[in-house]
Amino acid sequence: ARVSDNEKARIHADIFGDPPSGGDYRDGLIADRDVVAVEAALSEIPPEDRVSQLRAQLAFPFVVSSPVHVRPFLEAEDGDTRKAARRMVRYWEGRERLLGDDAFSPEAFGSRLVTDEDMRRLYYHGIIPTPDPKVNKALRAAVVRKVAPWLSDKINATEREMEALPAKLNSALLDARQRKPDLVNEENIIAFLATEDYDPCRAAKRIASYWDMKSYLFGRDGALCGDEDVHTFAVECSEELEEGSVYLLPGTDSFGRKIMMSRADKTPPKGRNKPYLKVLWFC
Repeated sequence: ARVSDNEKARIHADIFGDPPSGGDYRDGLIADRDVVAVEAALSEIPPEDRVSQLRAQLAFPFVVSSPVHVRPFLEAEDGDTRKAARRMVRYWEGRERLLGDDAFSPEAFGSRLVTDEDMRRLYYHGIIPTPDPKVNKALRAAVVRKVAPWLSDKINATEREMEALPAKLNSALLDARQRKPDLVNEENIIAFLATEDYDPCRAAKRIASYWDMKSYLFGRDGALCGDEDVHTFAVECSEELEEGSVYLLPGTDSFGRKIMMSRADKTPPKGRNKPYLKVLWFC
C-alpha cells in the first residue's frame, strides 16, 4: 500500500528525531510541535485566569490547535511558548473588553477557512487537560462538535470511493464486506483514512489493497479471520523465520508501534515470496 508524503515525513521524524529538510512537511511537523507546546503552556494557567481565552476555545477550538492562529503569538514572543500562551490570554481579554459576547460569536470565526489539516490536528491532539474536570469536559465536547461532522463526511466519502473502484481492484474487499460486513466498519475506515491524511480516494484504494493482499496470503476464507492462526503461520513460514530475514525488535517507537527490520541480503528466492510476505504481515 502507498505511503503518503506526510506519513513519510512523520516516519522520518520518528526515526531520526527531526523532519526531513525543506518543504511544507517539515514546516507542518514543526507547527504541530509548536501548537502542542503552546497549548501545554496554556493548560498550566489556571482556568480562572484565562476565562476569555477559554470562551474562545469553547466557541472555536482551532484557536489553540491551528498553527495559523498560534504562530503569530509565538513569533511575537520569539518562540517562547509560555510567553506566547500569556499573550494569547491577554489578546482574548482585550477582544472581549472591546466586543463583549460578540467576540465569541460564530460570525467572529466564520471567515476563517478550516482545512483538513486543522481538523486532523484537532482530532489527534484533542485537549491538554486542565486542573478543572468541568472545563476539561466542556473542551472535549467542543472538540467533538467540530470533529464529528467532518469525520462522518470523510467516512461517507470513503464509502462512495470504495463503491466506485474498478472490479479488479475491489473484488476481495467486496467479498469480505458481503460475507462479514463488520470487518470493514467505521473504526476500520478511520484507521485507513488516518494513514492517507484523510483523503477518501487514497484511503479507499488502500483498504482495497489491504484486502487484496490479505486474500492472496491467507485465501478467501482465511482473510475473514480476525486473528490469523499463529501456530499455522510458524509451521508454514518456519524456513523464513529460521533464516532471520525479518526481525521484530524489542520495544516500540515514540508512538507505541512495534519496530521491524528486514534484511536485504536475505530476501527470498523466486517462488518463495508468499511465506516471506506472511512473515512481514505477522510482524
